[in-house]
Amino acid sequence: FENGFVANDGKTQQVEAANLYFVLKKHPYVKIRISSDVYFKQYKTLLERMDESGVKKQFLNKIKTVKQGPREVNSLKGEESLDAFPSDDETGMAHAFVWETLGEVGNPLLPSIHLEVNTGEAGGGQHFSSTLTNQEAMALYEAIVKTIRIRPSN
Repeated sequence: FENGFVANDGKTQQVEAANLYFVLKKHPYVKIRISSDVYFKQYKTLLERMDESGVKKQFLNKIKTVKQGPREVNSLKGEESLDAFPSDDETGMAHAFVWETLGEVGNPLLPSIHLEVNTGEAGGGQHFSSTLTNQEAMALYEAIVKTIRIRPSN
């Protein structure tokens, strides 16, 4: 609501979650997802969960890790995993770029945040050849991830 606010004494818990999903008009197989949640928390980090899933080990010869490890974004400690892999028909590459911070449950100034930038994603688990080059996909991811920040609190 325009120019509105919710009055609160600061002691009452507030549930807050937001999910955004974008598809680029000229690149319909480029999907961008970002979510923020104050009361949901993964208890294992992004890289721990990826390692446990075994997907990278299962497709070791096909998945190319572009970049992986800890990454702080605007004072938010997080992790990222940037992978490239062959499209289903093996005529090109697709990308799965993820950044995540775990946050603190109940703290709206430190929510759990999850960003995905995927190229070649057709839905239903299908992947086509990306319409973006590796450099373009990386530039798009970098342009988005560096803008993540916590809203001002005063």
